[in-house]
Amino acid sequence: MTVAFNKNETKGVFKILISLMKVDGVIEKREIDYLSGLTATFGVDTTLLKDADLLDFDNAITILKNLNDDQKQIVMSLMLKMMDPKNSSNIKENKMYFDIITQANFKMPGL
Repeated sequence: MTVAFNKNETKGVFKILISLMKVDGVIEKREIDYLSGLTATFGVDTTLLKDADLLDFDNAITILKNLNDDQKQIVMSLMLKMMDPKNSSNIKENKMYFDIITQANFKMPGL
């Protein structure tokens, strides 16, 4: 099954990923590389990426809240990959991740 995102949903997803990337005040090369790869995968151009960055965070949460469950699972996976897997103690990233999934009514796997 292929899960697609429309332009507005894509903008919301990228806003969240950009915010997660910036939350600790340190933007790492691997985060930039990951985001760059996602822009190619999703067909995101610089205009949409800029629009995503300028999107209000609460609006992005509302967009994510309206995604279907399959889309939400993909977004959770994208966020986890954006976070540093070697630094699970990054409190700011962890807090933002859990705030996002809570506010956007994501279902935790296995719960």
